[in-house]
Amino acid sequence: MERQLWPLLYHELRAVGERVRQKYVRRQPWVVAAVLLWAALHDRPMTWACDPDNWATTRLRPDPLPTASTVSRRARRAGFAVFLNALGERLRGAGLPGLVLAVDGKPLPVGGCRHDPDARYGRGGRAVRPRV
Repeated sequence: MERQLWPLLYHELRAVGERVRQKYVRRQPWVVAAVLLWAALHDRPMTWACDPDNWATTRLRPDPLPTASTVSRRARRAGFAVFLNALGERLRGAGLPGLVLAVDGKPLPVGGCRHDPDARYGRGGRAVRPRV
């Protein structure tokens, strides 16, 4: 799925990046967003996406890649939020924002030493219910 989704996202990032530019920065916001999206698509940490060796499967990548500290710092700034809003508007198209709903989640394993009274046993990959 990543191989099909990444080219679409990359070209949208570049298109919005042409419109939304920042002065006095080495890496434009689209580069920071590309690194974060690459990490999210592969379920990896952001530091993994900052390593050029992990981009070997695609030719669509920013060059040079920013460092992890640059991505972390720049992702907290207002200029990056402006870029993400512009990207969201472009990806959403002409649809009304109130009609868009996305849910994403992953079940997390709960250890046997839990203290949450609402935690229950359920289905999980290779999960074994402890004997009580």
